[in-house]
Amino acid sequence: ALEEDNVPVDLTKDNPCGLGLSYECIIPMKKWRISYKGNMHRGCTHPDILKSEKKQETSYIEIDLIYETDTPVFWYMRDDNVNTLAKNLSQEPWGINFWKVCLKRSKNHGHYEEYGRLTGRVSVDGAVTKTYDFGTFRD
Repeated sequence: ALEEDNVPVDLTKDNPCGLGLSYECIIPMKKWRISYKGNMHRGCTHPDILKSEKKQETSYIEIDLIYETDTPVFWYMRDDNVNTLAKNLSQEPWGINFWKVCLKRSKNHGHYEEYGRLTGRVSVDGAVTKTYDFGTFRD
């Protein structure tokens, strides 16, 4: 995982970026650009293969994608219906294990969700450019 590696990150810019990957907030909570420029290994590569002396074939990749929301942001801490939550909780068998699960889940419950559309282009070795429209999906 990137968070466990010593990945060089450029903290001098307004948007997070590193290793050729960058995120740019165009309109807060509504529109983002995700881009990548750099070499990638071809195929699925297991980390142990990367450590070996076997040379992996690479391609130069350019990715430029735009994510735009199609719905308002749903923030659980604000928008979750308390009656639905109460009904769901009342149907669970209560006990110490149930409370442990609730406490564990509540630590990561401060996120939000939204549906949106991801569109953009991918170029492989500067010759192949394909435009994508992934349709609407949940973040």
